[in-house]
Amino acid sequence: MKPKILIIDDEKILLENFQHIFEMEGYDVALSENGNEGIRRFAEFEPDIVLLDVSLPDMNGIEVLEKIKKIDEDAAIIIITAMPSFDSVVRFIKAGAYDYIAKQFDIENLKFNIQKTFESVQLRKRLIEIEQKEIEKYGFNKIVGESKAIKDVCSLASKAAASSTTAVLITGESGTGKELLAHAIHFSSPRRDKPFVVVNCATLSEDLLESDLFGHEKGAFTGAIKKKIGKFEMGHTGTIFIDEIGDLHPKLQMKLLRVLQEHEIERVGGTSPITVDVRVISATNRNLEAMLKSGSFREDLYYRLNVVNIKIPPLRERGDDILLLSKRFIDEFNMEFKKKVRLSADAERSFAAYQWKGNVRELRNIIERIVLLSDKDIITMEDLPEEIGAADNINPAALSAEMLIPLHEFEERYIKTVLQKVNGNKSEAARILGITRQRLSRKIND
Repeated sequence: MKPKILIIDDEKILLENFQHIFEMEGYDVALSENGNEGIRRFAEFEPDIVLLDVSLPDMNGIEVLEKIKKIDEDAAIIIITAMPSFDSVVRFIKAGAYDYIAKQFDIENLKFNIQKTFESVQLRKRLIEIEQKEIEKYGFNKIVGESKAIKDVCSLASKAAASSTTAVLITGESGTGKELLAHAIHFSSPRRDKPFVVVNCATLSEDLLESDLFGHEKGAFTGAIKKKIGKFEMGHTGTIFIDEIGDLHPKLQMKLLRVLQEHEIERVGGTSPITVDVRVISATNRNLEAMLKSGSFREDLYYRLNVVNIKIPPLRERGDDILLLSKRFIDEFNMEFKKKVRLSADAERSFAAYQWKGNVRELRNIIERIVLLSDKDIITMEDLPEEIGAADNINPAALSAEMLIPLHEFEERYIKTVLQKVNGNKSEAARILGITRQRLSRKIND
C-alpha cells in the first residue's frame, strides 16, 4: 500500500508542485485548498502525513491543526510557512505539529524530511500495534473463569489498575496465576505503555538479587567489569513485579522500603541517589502475616506493599472453572500441535474432581502432555496420569450433583478403568482390585 499524504494550501502552483514531487516518490496524494475541505479530506483519506499551510482563506492553520488533532491525536502534521519565526514555530509545535518547512524549500531536503517523517509515523504505529497486542495478550479477558471467586478477584484487580501508583500484593498458592494477574493490572493501568519488568526473589542469591534490583557500578565487586542498570531503573515510569517477595532477604527488605518511601535507589557501589518512578506489584505464596510474627518480614515494608491485597483462590475452589480452563488449554495445544483432541465425559469428571495441588500451572502442563502424546481424538481415562483418578486426590468440594452417582455405577466404571489399564488381563485386574478372578468375572457379567 502506498504511503498517503494530504496537502492543505491555497496556492494552486504550490499544490501542483507538491503533487508532482510526491507522486514521483510513490506517494498517494490528496489536495485541499482551504481548511474546512482539508479537515473533511483528512477524515476520508486517512493520510499518513499532512502538509498544512499556516495561512488559509477560511481559517488559520492553528484551527485546522487543532480540529485534525481531535479526529486523530496522533496525526503527523508538518507546517508550511513563508517566513518562519521562532514564536510561530513554537506555537505550532506546542499545538501538536510534528515539524515545519519553509515555502522556499530545497526539493531533496523536502523529500528527505518527508521520508523520515513517514518512517517515524510507521514506527509509532508499529509500537501502538505491539502495545495493543500486549494488552490483548495480558488483559483481564485472558483470565478464564465464571466462578464468583475469580470474578471477585478480577473486579478488585481492575479497581486497583485504575491507579498508577497504588501498591498491590497478590497472594495465593503456586500456579494460581499471580504473574498473569500482575500483567493484567499493568496493561489496564495508566502505565500500560510503559515498561513492565519482573524480578523473582527466590531465584537469585542475596548479592545477585541486590544487583538485579538496584544495579551496580563498575568495580563495585569482583566481576563487576561494567556498570549495570537494575530492574528499578529499567522499570522507570512503568511497573515492577516482584515475585516471591516472602523470600526477600532482611537487608534487601530495608533497601526496598527506602525505595518505596523516598522513590530513590542507589546502585551497588554507587554514591548518588537515582530518582525512580515505578508502580510496585508484589506476590507471594507464603504467609506473610506469620512471617511478621516470627520477625522474618518487616512490618513497615508489609504495610507499604499491602495497600491492596488480592488473594487468588486455588483451582480446586473454582468449581466449573476447571473445565473452562481445560477446554481453553486443549484449544491452545490443538492449534499448536495441529490436532483435534477433546476429553471424554469420564475424563472431564476426573478433571473436575481432581485436587490440582499445582493449580492452573499443573492443569496446563498435564493438558499439554496429553495433547502432545495423544494419537486419537478422544481422551479417555486410560490416557490420563494415574494420580488424576486416584481416590486420595479427589476433591469432594469439586463434585457436582451430576457427578454423585450410585456406588454400583462407580464400581462398574472403576473396574472398567482398571481393565483398560491392564489391557484386559483379568488376573492382573483382580490382583489390583484385591478380589478373586471368579468374583471379578461375576461383577463383569452382572
